[in-house]
Amino acid sequence: MELTKAKWFKTTGGKIGIVVGALALITGVTLVVRHFVKKGDEKKLPPADETKTETTTPATSATTTTTTPTTTEKPANQQVASDLPNGGAGCGPIRKAFDRVYDYVKCNNVWYTISKDKIKIPKWKSLADNKTASDLLNNKYPN
Repeated sequence: MELTKAKWFKTTGGKIGIVVGALALITGVTLVVRHFVKKGDEKKLPPADETKTETTTPATSATTTTTTPTTTEKPANQQVASDLPNGGAGCGPIRKAFDRVYDYVKCNNVWYTISKDKIKIPKWKSLADNKTASDLLNNKYPN
């Protein structure tokens, strides 16, 4: 029995059902694939401020890739010790994964925060007066 000759297919509901089912299947497969792809799996491109040069040696057919920065400025999302509270003295690592909006650092047992976009909180701000936030950070990062 062919699909197009089936009585249920000739009705409008059957045709719509197949189209909707196919779209649902495609959407479901797409969502499953996107869920299982890790963030680190995407191909990473060099920053726009770097120059990439490739050289090939004819005798060995080996390709050497050299990446050199074209500017001495730091990227906007990178912190240096002079940007940290107390010039970085007594500071631990910058915690970037606690949430999506702020970065955190612990200096001399006091937590500081700065917004990732540098608009809401453009400079490191002490959380010494915010016991709730400090307790949450201490529980997540005990050392």
